[in-house]
Amino acid sequence: GLGEKVHAEMTGGEAVDVLVNNAAIVGSGVELVEQKESDIARTFSVNVVGALYVIKAFLPKMIDEDRGRIVNVASAAGRSYSCCLAPYCGSKAGLIQAHHSLRLELRRRKSRVATSILLPWHVATDMFDGVTFNCIVRLVFPSLRPEFVADRIVARASETRPVHHVDTLPWHLHWLIVVLSFLPTSLTDWITEFAGGRDGMSSWAGRS
Repeated sequence: GLGEKVHAEMTGGEAVDVLVNNAAIVGSGVELVEQKESDIARTFSVNVVGALYVIKAFLPKMIDEDRGRIVNVASAAGRSYSCCLAPYCGSKAGLIQAHHSLRLELRRRKSRVATSILLPWHVATDMFDGVTFNCIVRLVFPSLRPEFVADRIVARASETRPVHHVDTLPWHLHWLIVVLSFLPTSLTDWITEFAGGRDGMSSWAGRS
């Protein structure tokens, strides 16, 4: 298949030690009712389908060699939601759940191929230029420096033990998401709107 051809051309048929999936796009950044079908499809294609295709191309040889690590970079948005980001949040949630499923499949095989997934909060790149957050949110969860996220990716990619990781960045955001999951939907929505989930994308000027 195409995956096998890509793998052979890129590696000469050898297993890779580390596979990192970091490709992503925001999409058109408008409400779902205004989205073009092609933009929705493209967002899912890049953010989740493409990652799965890449994994499928390289995973068989990694399993045969019983070694290696797959690092997926998703987003904390995959565990949350926001106006004008339905395809983005949905695709990142899809990558997160696909990653978890893959991890269980590797465990069932008793494979030493390991996985890591990073779920970063807003990263200060031009991808989300213009997005606004409540001042309290900016204080508690300041934008992450790209260098910080890159260092975490390298740290996980360099891990030699066959263990699995799920990293929410910053770490304390994980516990906020857990707490919100226990609240009534109306209260969670209000908190999300207050944080910037209602109008935060209104001034977005980043890359689509």
